[in-house]
Amino acid sequence: ELQRRARQREQSSLFENVEKWSAALFEDPRDPVTGPDDEAVTSVEFFDYKCGFCRRSHEWVTDVLDAHGDQVRFVFKEFPVLGPESVEASRAALAVWRTQP
Repeated sequence: ELQRRARQREQSSLFENVEKWSAALFEDPRDPVTGPDDEAVTSVEFFDYKCGFCRRSHEWVTDVLDAHGDQVRFVFKEFPVLGPESVEASRAALAVWRTQP
């Protein structure tokens, strides 16, 4: 029972924080975004270019966009935590993203 209550408190805290920080999560104009603005679902993906799990999840992201691209919006959050190469890759990618029309 104590574990169940602790999980419930953690989940409540998570939802409260998502609501509290929703503008920073979903609407930061500096973040790369793909998908329509009037989406049914928004997914926020934190990633590092050196992360193997992040690379594997990319296939899932492209599959979802191919199947449901008109109903889902992805917000990509650069999260370069795996060293200087991650920071450099993140800066390069954001520079390219910002020069796109």
